[in-house]
Amino acid sequence: MKKKIALCLGYFDSVHMGHRELIHRCREYALAHKMLCAVYTFCEDKKGLFDSLYSFEDRRNLLREAGAELIMSDIFNDDIMNLSGKDFLDRLTSRSNICAFFCGYDYSFGKDAKCGANFLAEYAAKKKIYCSVMPCFEFNGERVSTSKIKELLKNGDVMTANELLAKPYFIRGKVVHGRGVGRTFGIPTANIEYKNDFLPREGVYKAQATIVDHLGNAIEDKKYAAVVNIGSKPTFDEGSVTIEALLIDFKGDLYDKYVKLEFGGYLRPIYKFESGEKLGEQIQKDIREALC
Repeated sequence: MKKKIALCLGYFDSVHMGHRELIHRCREYALAHKMLCAVYTFCEDKKGLFDSLYSFEDRRNLLREAGAELIMSDIFNDDIMNLSGKDFLDRLTSRSNICAFFCGYDYSFGKDAKCGANFLAEYAAKKKIYCSVMPCFEFNGERVSTSKIKELLKNGDVMTANELLAKPYFIRGKVVHGRGVGRTFGIPTANIEYKNDFLPREGVYKAQATIVDHLGNAIEDKKYAAVVNIGSKPTFDEGSVTIEALLIDFKGDLYDKYVKLEFGGYLRPIYKFESGEKLGEQIQKDIREALC
């Protein structure tokens, strides 16, 4: 017999504290009823309708950390998008032994997102499946949402965004070769290849860096204090936006390795300095602040 499943429904685009509360409720119910706590989401958005803060690999890791024992996923394509609400739920229940549904009050699904939490509850009642709809989740009197978190990050308010995320906002990417300008004045940096469309406000940040694999799993326990530059390099007349990280006290070669940068705070805007030496002096100040 298939294992009984308590299933959380949603896109979980940032796995913020509201998402985590929903998963916590699902997990508590699952433990009490000897079920698996599972999450259903989309692993790829072929239609470009979702504006996620993180990649699927990162969301999957965060969902597991939040308590999900099983991640169920589909590619969001025309076939999925054009399913009626009932057909979508029938598809889920035919594939797994779902004995409980959990969702947020604003969950929507089915063709043109016409179905919501009330439809889910009615469907579940007919199938004799337990259904729990979580009301709006607020923090300090304000609704928690990924759009709010993005707004905070675009304003450089990393600390408040981290509160709503319940853990530090992060960027993960492969270290690739850059121009190596930093080495000319004694401060080599790692150029991070990042494929997500969203970036926080341009500027200089303090962060914690971890060496990870291509799926985001840590391959060593050590974390390095870091200074991260997101944006252009006006001192060197380079206008393209890049992500450069200086891992303080790191010794070794980072090329072709993956680095996860957990942001701790916004330090300053990007300035054009008179010379590379003047920029180097400022970076030394940034390093001291990042270590505080």
